[in-house]
Amino acid sequence: RAGLFVRSSTFLDRALQIRRVVFDKTGTLTTGRLAISDRSPLDQLSAVQRDALYTLVSGSLHPKSLAVQRALEDSDARLLDATVLETPGQGTELIHEGARYRLGRRVWAASCAPSVASMLGDDLTFGVEGGELCTLRTWEARRPDAQSEIARLERAGYETFILSGDEASRVQELARSLAVPSERALGACTPSDKAAWISEHDRGDMLMIGDGINDSLAVERAFASGTPSIDRALMPWRTDFYFVTPGLAPVGLALRAAKRLASVVRRNQVFAVAYNLTVVGLSLAGLMRPWLAAILMPLSSITVLALTSLSLSSRSTLWKF
Repeated sequence: RAGLFVRSSTFLDRALQIRRVVFDKTGTLTTGRLAISDRSPLDQLSAVQRDALYTLVSGSLHPKSLAVQRALEDSDARLLDATVLETPGQGTELIHEGARYRLGRRVWAASCAPSVASMLGDDLTFGVEGGELCTLRTWEARRPDAQSEIARLERAGYETFILSGDEASRVQELARSLAVPSERALGACTPSDKAAWISEHDRGDMLMIGDGINDSLAVERAFASGTPSIDRALMPWRTDFYFVTPGLAPVGLALRAAKRLASVVRRNQVFAVAYNLTVVGLSLAGLMRPWLAAILMPLSSITVLALTSLSLSSRSTLWKF
């Protein structure tokens, strides 16, 4: 009903220990559908350079690569006969006619001095042989309920964090809009940085929500994990749950469901103890009759099943978003 799929048989038990929820940024707190804010740098590329860039982005599923690919769809760019290699957390590269083209972080894609544009905050650099060909800036929309769900988690007593590979200024900007304290928003993290941070801070109480290969190491290190990414086979099978909604509501639902289930189990145990004490007392007092036993036994089972179904049904408060 809510688009939440739990695939780990132990998650609902472990979820009771979670106290901190860590979110990736791009594709997790945001919709993941990026767009290039200014296409003019693309128009200044030569035909060969445009072909190399188109080939680089066509070989990657990263949201920034997809944004560039969409921006080039109306051009005459074509695919080159070259193998695209991806370096997690850095970018993609290929070699064509002896020249190495790279697209990704500026410090990786171009070793020369930064251009004025890149110094102003452009987050994607296209370079060849260490030289910068152009810089691009992407923009993205938050998930529609990101602010309300973050606030809901905080009210429920969970600490929320942002752990992202995006530049620090953009991460801080998003954190401010979501009312996440600045000290809990970390940017410019490589995949290994994310994994190291999780290992250092996870005390058996951390839930990591990520969507791509940059988060794969982190979700493996985290006590529990989830992902909104169902179009990449890597992530759903490494996490405890995945969700298929435009918003983040299933994250909070997973945690509330764990608490509700634990509450129902405790109530059923109390009922079972009370029932057994009652029937044992009746038996010891000599008041138990065969007909009474025939009524009480199925009645107790039906009562437990009915209460459990009502507590977890679609009419229960568990599903009131």
